Amino acid sequence: MRILNQQLSDDVPAGPGFGLKRPTFGLAREHVNRLELVLAMRGGGVINVFEELADGINADRLEQYAAELATQIANGETRSFTDAWTATGQRSWVNLGEVTAFTVRQAK
Repeated sequence: MRILNQQLSDDVPAGPGFGLKRPTFGLAREHVNRLELVLAMRGGGVINVFEELADGINADRLEQYAAELATQIANGETRSFTDAWTATGQRSWVNLGEVTAFTVRQAK
């Protein structure tokens, strides 16, 4: 088998090497303090929003955040969600009175 003019991509290592390499797709070296929320709306639509938190995310913090959001939904508040500028930079304003269900997880 002959291979002519084979170009190697930056994403594909050329072969066994030494030293540190970039992480493969899906792996991150830093701890992410972002949440991904999926809000199911009363009219049948779904909205995906992200929120950057100042503190770290663990199981207790995630449960606390979900409880606070459930209270805001029950009160029918309007609220904004803001993602980091270095991530998506997304800003969303949602009338939580129209939300019927939600999921929340740590963003990747």
